Amino acid sequence: MGDAAQYLALRRRVIDGYRRGTSARWVACLAASRIVGRHAPAQTQQLARELAVDVSAVEDMAQAGVTYRQLRPVCGDLPEIRVKLTYSHFAAAGALLRKYDISPREIVEQLRTAANDGASVSTFRALVSGEHGPGLPPWMEELDKMRKRAKLLQVRGDLPKGLVKIVDRFIKDTEVYHE
Repeated sequence: MGDAAQYLALRRRVIDGYRRGTSARWVACLAASRIVGRHAPAQTQQLARELAVDVSAVEDMAQAGVTYRQLRPVCGDLPEIRVKLTYSHFAAAGALLRKYDISPREIVEQLRTAANDGASVSTFRALVSGEHGPGLPPWMEELDKMRKRAKLLQVRGDLPKGLVKIVDRFIKDTEVYHE
C-alpha cells in the first residue's frame, strides 16, 4: 500500500474509532500513533478539524497509542489496565516516561495503581511527578496553556493569513520549552 493510501486508511480508522465513542477510542489512538509525526503536520491539523478537536487532542491520542505499544511487551495484563483508564492516562504516562526517565515496568505499576484506585489523570500525573521530581515551574504551565490555546486557533481554519503565521511561529518558537 502506498504512503497516501496508507494514510487514508489510517485516517479512516482514527475517525471511525473516535466517532464510535469510548469503547472504540483505542482503535483511534493506535491508528493516530501511526499518523502523527510520520506524515505532514497539515495532515494532523486536518484530522483534528474532521474530529472537531484541537491538535493537542490528536497528539494525545497518538501518544497514548505509542505508549501502549511501548508498554505492551513488559505487561501481560496491560489490556485489562487499559480498559479501566482513559487514553489520557497513557498519554500522560508517555510524557512522564520521557520527563523523568522512568522504567517501563515502573510506569506500568503506576498505571495499575491508578486503575485500581480509580485515579484521575491529574492525580496520576501528580503522584508520579511527586515521586520523581518537582513539578513544572508556573511559567511553563502557563506557556503550555498558551500553546494549547494557540493550537486551537491553528485548526479553526478561519483566521486571517497574517494571524495564522503569527500563531504558527509562536508554536514553533516555544516548542523548545514544551515538555
